[in-house]
Amino acid sequence: MKRVSVVIPTYNRAELLKLMIQSILAQTLRPLEIIIVDDGSTDHTAEVCASFAPTVRYIRQGNAGVSAARNTGIRAAEGDWIAFCDSDDLWKYNKLELQLAAIDATGAGWSVTDFGLIDPEGRRVAGGERGFRLAFPVFSETQITPRQHLARWLDERELRVGSESMQVYAGDAFGMLFLGNVVMPSTAIVARDVFDRAGFFDESFHVAEDTEFFHRVAAQSRLTILMKPLSDHRIGHPSLVAEKSDHLIQNAIRSVERAASLRPELTAREREAFRDGLRMLRVRLAYARLAALDPRGARKALRVGSNNYIVSRRSIAILLASLLPRNALRGLHRAKRLVSSLRS
Repeated sequence: MKRVSVVIPTYNRAELLKLMIQSILAQTLRPLEIIIVDDGSTDHTAEVCASFAPTVRYIRQGNAGVSAARNTGIRAAEGDWIAFCDSDDLWKYNKLELQLAAIDATGAGWSVTDFGLIDPEGRRVAGGERGFRLAFPVFSETQITPRQHLARWLDERELRVGSESMQVYAGDAFGMLFLGNVVMPSTAIVARDVFDRAGFFDESFHVAEDTEFFHRVAAQSRLTILMKPLSDHRIGHPSLVAEKSDHLIQNAIRSVERAASLRPELTAREREAFRDGLRMLRVRLAYARLAALDPRGARKALRVGSNNYIVSRRSIAILLASLLPRNALRGLHRAKRLVSSLRS
């Protein structure tokens, strides 16, 4: 029997944390322990955790960010496997049971699952039954479906656990992750010995820390992905505001460039994915800067060398828009927001 420690970093989300803990305690396969790392909360987080004692271990630290909080939890954990969960998300009742069965069936050292998307009040968002497609730009910005993308890199199989039937993808995900992150931390479970090889979260990353960390994990161990939504990810919090987009994308670029050196030599396919992934990130960065009314920064993000630019339909549209007068650019953004509001 695998012993699982659940690590939950939290900051000022006491009421949502209570719901999260309840969803873990309702698991058909109970974890060995639940470790809450309070990253300097000023609300009643400590009281919420005390109400679940001794089932929940509560650790308080000064505010140092989510990476530091997760690392504190990993160091304190006693399980052979570490499962992560954010304090505002929820788990389905049989998440651990199904995920560990898939790990046993495929021999993987880590695993993630599909997920649903809910709003701050816990209501399902439109189209949020399958989170992969909506949450990750590699899907939302292209025509490829999650299943098509995963099948290009991983082996596909059907897995039956009791009355549940699931589509599972397993294999080496290292090259695939150059094209974009597909890991929601609240769905991830990682073997303890993988941390010995991959290391912990980089505490210098305050956004996109999961992208950087899980690419290191992928360099060291095979992945299993369950195409079944086994958690709910809450969206719409102030921590997800657009002002962070530029920093997040720059950290993602930094992560991809780091990952290229994680193995002695990249295969031809991995090199191609590395180049394609960097181009997509730079186009995304250009769009974020254009949205922030920084046309010069947008053009800089698209520039390759001194005089060349990334060429794609989207990059050309961004480049042309960046040449508009500032008032026209503001009008373009207002029109886009209006169209989006009419569609919602």
